Amino acid sequence: MAQLDNVGGSYKEQRWGSILPAGSDSFDVTYTAGSAKDHYKYLQFKFYYDYKDNPSTQFMYIGLEDSDGKQAGNYLTNDVATANSSLTNRKWITVNVEIDKLIGSSQIDLSKIKYIRFNYDYSRNFYLDDFKFIPSSEVTNPTGFVTKQYEIADYGSVESGTLMYPENAVYTISSDKSSTTNILGDDGVFVLANGETATFTDQFRRGSYIAVSEDVDTEVFEPSWTMYENGEPVTAVNKAGTTVDLSSGTTNLTNQTGSTIKDGRKEKYKKGTEDGQQINNDGLDISNARSGGKTIGYPGTNSVEGSSAWAKKNGNVNTYDENTIVFRSYSDPDNSTTSTRLKVKYTNKVKTGTITIQKQQAAVSDDLKGTYTFKVKFFNVAGMGLEGTKTIEKTYTIEKNTSGTFDPIVISGIPAGTQYTISEISATDGAVLESVDVSSGNGLEEKYKPTVTYNEETKLTEVSGTVKADAAEQTKFIFTNKLNPVVNIDLTKKWENVSGVTMPDSINIQLQRRVNDSDPWAAVEYATPGQTTANYITLKKDPYNPDKTEWTFSFTGLDRYANDTDGKVDKNKPYKYRIVEVTVADGSVKVIENNEYLNDLFKVTYTDAISVPSTEAGSSITKNYTITNTYSPLTNIKITKVDATDTTKRLNGVEFKLERLVPDSTSTGGESFKLDPKFAAITVTTGGTDSSVGTAQGIAEFKDLKDGTYRLTETKAVQGYNLLKDPITIKIYRNNVTTVDGQSYDFTKATDKNTIELQISNRIKFLLPKTGGYGAMLFILCGMALATLGCLIFFLITLRKEVQYSRLKRQRRNAIGK
Repeated sequence: MAQLDNVGGSYKEQRWGSILPAGSDSFDVTYTAGSAKDHYKYLQFKFYYDYKDNPSTQFMYIGLEDSDGKQAGNYLTNDVATANSSLTNRKWITVNVEIDKLIGSSQIDLSKIKYIRFNYDYSRNFYLDDFKFIPSSEVTNPTGFVTKQYEIADYGSVESGTLMYPENAVYTISSDKSSTTNILGDDGVFVLANGETATFTDQFRRGSYIAVSEDVDTEVFEPSWTMYENGEPVTAVNKAGTTVDLSSGTTNLTNQTGSTIKDGRKEKYKKGTEDGQQINNDGLDISNARSGGKTIGYPGTNSVEGSSAWAKKNGNVNTYDENTIVFRSYSDPDNSTTSTRLKVKYTNKVKTGTITIQKQQAAVSDDLKGTYTFKVKFFNVAGMGLEGTKTIEKTYTIEKNTSGTFDPIVISGIPAGTQYTISEISATDGAVLESVDVSSGNGLEEKYKPTVTYNEETKLTEVSGTVKADAAEQTKFIFTNKLNPVVNIDLTKKWENVSGVTMPDSINIQLQRRVNDSDPWAAVEYATPGQTTANYITLKKDPYNPDKTEWTFSFTGLDRYANDTDGKVDKNKPYKYRIVEVTVADGSVKVIENNEYLNDLFKVTYTDAISVPSTEAGSSITKNYTITNTYSPLTNIKITKVDATDTTKRLNGVEFKLERLVPDSTSTGGESFKLDPKFAAITVTTGGTDSSVGTAQGIAEFKDLKDGTYRLTETKAVQGYNLLKDPITIKIYRNNVTTVDGQSYDFTKATDKNTIELQISNRIKFLLPKTGGYGAMLFILCGMALATLGCLIFFLITLRKEVQYSRLKRQRRNAIGK
């Protein structure tokens, strides 16, 4: 999990998720009002954080990208975004992001936003929903609060007879710095920062039931509220008049504990009309909402189940909701001629917790005498990011007092819900951190429970967690140091000749040590803080830079010397350390020795073992060690022997010999080779059966061959077949070109990418007859016939020539006679 964390967002482009518009190619964040064009003020979305700790918006990044590829974005710090409640886990939370602060000076085109990007710096499970752009509203002219009450929206509560969210109610949020006007959404939620006031003017009818509840984490805050009328606290609720019932009323509405306002008053049931309109609680027929029946006074009475989220939340829908106030004056509830000005002021007193850091000496250690410095970081203060844009960092030190003991560091008054990290950053005496004990927090809920991890970037052990109020005994952390001479080993894992080659996602390494060269290497169990010790460690490639050819890891605090028989350090017995790659299968760990192969693809080599003799001064020495994996795969040669006239016929029992050749430096001719005296010739015989190709499989293999030049010779053929006329020369150079008798071999087309697959065919011999058999007589007769035929042909040719000569001679005599 930690390997996928990316605090600071340097790899956010590789981590973020993209939200696309539904039903169109882009989001249009602009709108036209009259002749003016503007953009929506907020991006609103909901998230659900499914993890053991609490989320923080300061690690949350929102970006926008338009159709031209222009991008803008920002982290959701307090000046950029607000949440509708305390940030806690496993709960849907609504966030409003101010567009102007999100995009800054970017020239992004808000009329064609193609993607909304979401990233969180830590690897966590998020559910996201309901992304939408919302405007800032302008207040319309007031209708007059004390007249024409029927013109003020009832938000569906008259028909339902229940409390309803006042969707689209207009309100203004103001502070000593600014004022903005907004519209309530369908969930009735609005957000106030410290010192801000939300004002609803002419939005609720006189005599309405109003329910306001602050969604606050009561594990972090102690909420209380006070009701004000016309700027004065309501200290007495004792006037009933003709409009309200005080039989269950609260007499004093100041400093009330809790997050929900309520005054216990009830609006009295009335009949008749007002301003020419029927009074809203005068037995209105709501047959559309249920089959007959009338309201009889209080919200929720006889209402349809499921018609109100508030009714469902607060219990029996057939009773009025006690967590309400009646929107009327407390000093003069019957007043219908002047505005009712009520104000609720919430005060959230933050709860606090304590962290204690203790120093302890290891069981086997020289006496600790140094000063030990710790760095403590606080963020997401009170679960609401109250620290702003910068993480709070503080340093603390521990050293022994005059009594020779360590006084603990006690950090108190930390707002509950604040997240923290603690790390020891230095020790003046060179003592190294052996362990951190956070078991005091084992009984805490999961989101508060402290954990110990190793930060690969800072090379420090970190304790992290969330502060819980009044849990000081469960946040005591013990850092144990030892002053024995130690060695730290910085390992570099190199990959060579891997251009175009896929490296493994991970490898396993094992730390080993011994004192004498004659001793066997012994595995050293080791673990980074927070992990279970094991006799091997898994290194993984960088998920954000998978082609990185150097991986690193650090072993810290390793004993430089073995102990003598009484358990004390013996400086005459320095340990030698080495780090080796191992394969792990079925719980068995096997060492890959120097110049052996990983996965038959990578040749593994190690630097010399590390030793720190007593002549090297210092209590903590750091050494470097390198493991190199060179892509130089071992190659197999697979021969399939077949009949030349019928390749489906496989031949078993054919013998082949493989020899390795090396250049012959004594030869004065061209390329010349001789047998490699260090390579023992290998002989294999084709064999195997396979029902799919008949009784014979005709397969022979030479396995795990290193790069080089080889000569393959057929030394024994199946009876009745000729031997292969010439040996086959095979040159294996996996990082260059592999050839078979001068022809390039393409491994990508092979069934096994590390195997040269050859199909070699043999022809049946031409069988000569045996001496003395009938076959000999046949050949003799044929020979005599051929000889006779030859003589006859010769005689005929000679005779023809003589006839032609005689004819020519007569012609010449006749010519002379004339």
